[in-house]
Amino acid sequence: MVAFLRREYSGGGATTALSASMSSSDVTFAIVNATGWPGSPAANFMVVIDRGTPAEEKILCSANASTTVTVATRGYDGTSAAAHSSGAT
Repeated sequence: MVAFLRREYSGGGATTALSASMSSSDVTFAIVNATGWPGSPAANFMVVIDRGTPAEEKILCSANASTTVTVATRGYDGTSAAAHSSGAT
């Protein structure tokens, strides 16, 4: 049994929320506000959804067109792909 799980977050990305729910298999997701997010084309970037909750997931993303984000890899960096509710940050 693991006594604790250490996660590392570097950088100061802009916080936003999902504008629609997403399933554990979605390959795109919609955000409320893209201000401060990489534009398209962009080098891969990572997001964390539901940080600090049991549903926490890191997602490696490949592009952002306005408020639609394209996923490269779900369940990145030791997390698992999960469903997330609209409004999740």
